[in-house]
Amino acid sequence: MRGINQLVLELLTLLLLLCEARVLVSGRTHVHLQNKVGSDVIVHCKSKDDDLGLHTISNEQEYQWSFKPNIFETTLFYCYVSWARAPDFSFGFEAYNFRDRFSCTGSNKGSNHDCYWLFAPDGVYLSDAETNTWNFRYPWPKPTP
Repeated sequence: MRGINQLVLELLTLLLLLCEARVLVSGRTHVHLQNKVGSDVIVHCKSKDDDLGLHTISNEQEYQWSFKPNIFETTLFYCYVSWARAPDFSFGFEAYNFRDRFSCTGSNKGSNHDCYWLFAPDGVYLSDAETNTWNFRYPWPKPTP
């Protein structure tokens, strides 16, 4: 019985060391939100663990943050966007989801990743790292009367 307990303990220790090594060698992820709407937008981004607060992004400017995805590969950042001139208007979207990380640049293991989002007059676009183009992801919701 002692041999099985020792083996289980050694396997758990090895698993923990492998997970820790993955975190140490993986790069950081940078999320960029670019505003080309024509007026200021206000963003509020957060994950389960981090609330990044409210940020005003002026037209032709960018807000960005960086983080290391968790070892369970469940990192998710959600952002709410509103226009400064229409604060009752709000739109939410997933700014980063680990499963979609290959849409970001530098998706090789150990490198940094950059995820570029663009707020345009007609909606929200995500940059495609492979084709180097902007892909339309979400239209702005219609205003309620």
